[in-house]
Amino acid sequence: DSGFCPRIPFIRSLLDTGRFLTECARGDIYLPPRTRRWNKVYWHKQVRKVLVLVRNPMELVASRFLVYAKVNGIRKARAGLLPYCEMIDNMYKDIKEVKQMTSMARMKRYLVPGIPCWTEFFRIYHWYANVWSIVGRKETLVTYYEDFTDDLEGTALDILNYAGLERVEGKEIRPIGDE
Repeated sequence: DSGFCPRIPFIRSLLDTGRFLTECARGDIYLPPRTRRWNKVYWHKQVRKVLVLVRNPMELVASRFLVYAKVNGIRKARAGLLPYCEMIDNMYKDIKEVKQMTSMARMKRYLVPGIPCWTEFFRIYHWYANVWSIVGRKETLVTYYEDFTDDLEGTALDILNYAGLERVEGKEIRPIGDE
């Protein structure tokens, strides 16, 4: 089995760690003869090891903008990023969960007017807060997305080793990232 917990695009799961865990506690399983069953849900108590891939929040927002720009034929420059941030903020600022997240006493002091994509940064913060809450005392490997750029093969081999897997001879390790 392989589990995954991508950035959940809908905010509603971010305030409830239990709902967040349910969304994350899914995996793919291959059954003979190589038929794939999607969204197999497993219990969090079955998880013994966790890989947390951390990415710089600025890079996350920029990456999301680049995908949006590519799909919508927008110029990939700062001039396009700022209207994108305004659109994202307008889209999410009135959602009940965002209002709850930003009204928490400990968060109010971090709200600075005029920060582009502030709703995205709050979503990223809550995503990682949930991850650390779920990880608890489980064996955890933290890997930085940028490590793949600096040492692709070494980082991939570290992850395989952590998972108790070996590299398949003859298979190349291909880079990940934005175009």
